[in-house]
Order: sequence, then structure tokens, then C-alpha cells
Amino acid sequence: MKNSGRYRFSLWLLACASITLHPIHGEESLATLKAREQRVQELVAKAQPAVVCVTNKAAAGTGSGVIVTKEGLILTAAHVTQATGKALDIIFPDGRHVKGTALGANCGSDAGLAKIDEPGEYPFVEMGDSNLLKLGDWCVALGHPGGFKLERKPPVRLGRIWQRDPEGGIFSDCTLIGGDSGGPLFDLDGKVIGIHSSINAAAEHNRHIALDSFKGDWTDLMASKIWGDLRMSGSDPKRP
Repeated sequence: MKNSGRYRFSLWLLACASITLHPIHGEESLATLKAREQRVQELVAKAQPAVVCVTNKAAAGTGSGVIVTKEGLILTAAHVTQATGKALDIIFPDGRHVKGTALGANCGSDAGLAKIDEPGEYPFVEMGDSNLLKLGDWCVALGHPGGFKLERKPPVRLGRIWQRDPEGGIFSDCTLIGGDSGGPLFDLDGKVIGIHSSINAAAEHNRHIALDSFKGDWTDLMASKIWGDLRMSGSDPKRP
């Protein structure tokens, strides 16, 4: 990430990989590609500081989350908080640790909420509207694959939305691995549109919780209610 040339080239490679997997009909101009690259760079610069690692020093599980208010409210996956417990260790990309608490969880949709306990103003991102998504829309995935690593920032994965399901799931072709669960999926306006849930060896089978699933359950999640049965496809709830 420190080398801007390599960073730009890596984004280009990710874009090319997505185009190969799900070809776009027609040709895109160089100006269009450069404009998309610029939007992704601006998005990443703002979003990365708000993408945290969600873990617990006494538990083996580790996942990701994203801060969506300046007070430190965190969107994550229910199976992340269920694996890591009530008392959380929240790690920022710069290595700073703060104490957190798991709030509510809809285990049926895999939507989970947490908060930072320590008072302060924290970097945060805006929540978008997942109902406005169209198949083929570009998206960006961030998270902490493989767990937190101080020597790197949350890696950037560029892809596209290719499927929706009736239960509120979004499928993208962004490459995800264990540790990404609970991390954010963004539209190119830099707004969160989903949270990583089921991770699959085949990238196009990665499922994200649609943001509007969180909005529909917001009151119960804030009230720390936990309900529903955890049903995962492609990832083990005990190993987020």
C-alpha cells in the first residue's frame, strides 16, 4: 500500500479478474476505467480506517466489522459475535486496541451489531441502500482476511454484484477468505451495502448480508436481542 504504483496496478489486476469472471458486454473506454479506479482509491482512503478486526483475547475466533457512527457502533456478522463472545477486543488498522461489547444478533440472517465501549469519536462510514443495487453493479470488499496483521491495511477486493436471494442475501465475485466475515461491502459511492457472511472457495458464491436486513432489525439489534437459527453455507460459524 505504501507504493502507489503497485497499489494502482493491483487494483487494475483485480478489475481485470472480475471482468474475466463475469464479462461486461461492450467495451469500456480508458477514461471509464480510470474514473472507476479513482473512485475506488477515494473510497478506500476514507473507508479503511473504519474497518476493524473483531476478536476476543480469550476466544479463538476472529472476524471483521465496520464502524458506522462516530460513537463507535459496528456492523458485523452474527456468527462473528457468537464465536467471539460478549466482551470484544476491537483492533484498528493502525494496531490500536479498544474494548467493545456485542449487542444484538439475528442469527437467521447473520446480522450482528457491536459497539466500542470507550468514549471518543471514531472514523466511520455511511450506510447505503442495498435495495437500490442492480445486478452487475461494481462493489468493493474490505476486511481482515486471515486475522489482523499490523504490517498491512485491510486488503481491497474489487468485484460486482451478480445475484440476490429472497432472504436478503447479496452475492458478489469479490475474493474473500476466513477472517473477512463481518467486514463491509461498499458501493462505489463509498457507502456500506452489505456485510460478509458465508465465504466459499468459489468467489462467486460468497454471500453478504444486505444492509437493509440490518435496518429492518435495527431496534432489536440495538436492544441486544439475539434470535433465529444460524444457518451458514460455505463457512464455519465457529471460524469466522
